[in-house]
Amino acid sequence: MIHTAVKTFASSWFPRAYEHELAKETHINRALRLFGANSGYVEVGVRDGACIRQIHAHRKYAIDPAPVAAENIESDGTRLFKMESDTFFAGHATQAFESQPVHVALVDGLHEFEQALRDILNLERIMRPNGMIFVHDCNPPSREHAEDPNGAWNGDVWKVVYYLRHYRQDLRLVTLDCDWGLGVISRLSISAPPVIAESVARVAALDYNVLAADRQGVLNLKSPLSFIPFLLGRRIAA
Repeated sequence: MIHTAVKTFASSWFPRAYEHELAKETHINRALRLFGANSGYVEVGVRDGACIRQIHAHRKYAIDPAPVAAENIESDGTRLFKMESDTFFAGHATQAFESQPVHVALVDGLHEFEQALRDILNLERIMRPNGMIFVHDCNPPSREHAEDPNGAWNGDVWKVVYYLRHYRQDLRLVTLDCDWGLGVISRLSISAPPVIAESVARVAALDYNVLAADRQGVLNLKSPLSFIPFLLGRRIAA
């Protein structure tokens, strides 16, 4: 695979630089720089704030029902909503963002397909059409990572990529092969087509073997080094 060869070369010859490319924060900050001084960022699922504290945005919003060390998350001006994301989007999102839509968002909450899908579609409605949604944990390396919440759990977030690539082909979606799989969604629409419950149920029932059999194809997996040309609107080689 092309991205595997690039990964091997870069990690061998530029190990420190390549390690930087493996962090989700690197790619999120690159996307935010496109929007300049007034950039807005939302993170769904902040836990202890380890990610959001590294993000450079003019306005930052954190959503988590049970954050750890909330005072640390809010210390740099981040606005924290201590509630479930469904509650936030149902009753608070419109007021929070009606005059200042979001440019970039990260979904990193329950690691469950249907919840992650709802978060993405709810975010799409309050974001700028030229914005970008990142999704963490899209590439679990084993069945244990996908199914055992007591271990290093990525959950079944990979099914979000499967669903969107099959039922939302108006979106542009790649998965960067870094940081447990970092989905990148662009070409957003505030008038997205409705979700079809039967399609969601069909994808929810998929077994991990679907991913294991064709990881590259299911995820549209790309080297993290290809993200800069992605940002510039260039075609990423298949």
